[in-house]
Amino acid sequence: MREPVTRESILRNEYALNGADLNNEYNNYSRWEMKNAMRELNQKRIKNNPTVMRLKRNCRINGTSNWRCPHCNKKVRRLTAAHVGEQVSIIIDRILDEHFPQSNLTELLSILRDKHEDITIVVCCDECNKILQDH
Repeated sequence: MREPVTRESILRNEYALNGADLNNEYNNYSRWEMKNAMRELNQKRIKNNPTVMRLKRNCRINGTSNWRCPHCNKKVRRLTAAHVGEQVSIIIDRILDEHFPQSNLTELLSILRDKHEDITIVVCCDECNKILQDH
């Protein structure tokens, strides 16, 4: 018979990790941290935009966890908010080359938002997303 699951048994399990061990294994390269922070915040900003959410909702296949791509009409597991043209990581690298470390995160995100004034975002599947990227 198995022992009951308790807080203590969970914490003794090999799947419970010590924060200090994670910190010791962490690569704290500040430019890498800034790039990832900018990428994550930008993704969340676009993903949680009410218009993007509404467009995705319009593509939901009722009663399932699937979507219908509005471009290729394929049934897919997820839809993205794709950038047309240059990849976001390249845009962020250019911003960091010009403004890091002298600018803080808030200033860098403002520059990134300004760069998005000329970018088209398209709700689509991963396959259509690849078509929209510059190579």
